[in-house]
Amino acid sequence: LDVQAAKNQLLGAESALLSLDSSLQTVKSSLCVMTGWTADADPVIGEIPEADLTVIDSYDLASDTVKAIGNNRTLISQRTESYEKSTSGISAHLGIVDQGEQQLTIQMQSMYDDMIAKRNAYESANAGFQSASMAKNVADQKYSLGMLSQSEYLEAQLEYLQKKSARD
Repeated sequence: LDVQAAKNQLLGAESALLSLDSSLQTVKSSLCVMTGWTADADPVIGEIPEADLTVIDSYDLASDTVKAIGNNRTLISQRTESYEKSTSGISAHLGIVDQGEQQLTIQMQSMYDDMIAKRNAYESANAGFQSASMAKNVADQKYSLGMLSQSEYLEAQLEYLQKKSARD
């Protein structure tokens, strides 16, 4: 029963690997078509460079928002469009400009929050990958010493590859 269970786990892992290979080919074909290549082309797809978290640390939401408000074409045109020179006209014009600035401020905050969430997800995936790397190294040593079955070893490799994929 143990041998049969291990064989089933091995077959399941091989099936998952074939599924991932198939998905990889599908994504590669789609990427080729979207970038102007033929679906069966074989362009070189390079590795994604490591994220530079110091760039994220250098962002300043407040100053970037002020700069965005100053450079936004929609807001510039709203500020310079003609309006009635009465008290109600001036108030309406200032209200429209203020509303546009508030909407842009909200968008900037949303993008900044999204960037921080993605940074946290990257750091979490990176920590998971480091942990899986250590576990894989231990599994490599145990397997070479005969202290680990092949199915347990393949499970450790699968876990490592999943964490590596999540990090990448």
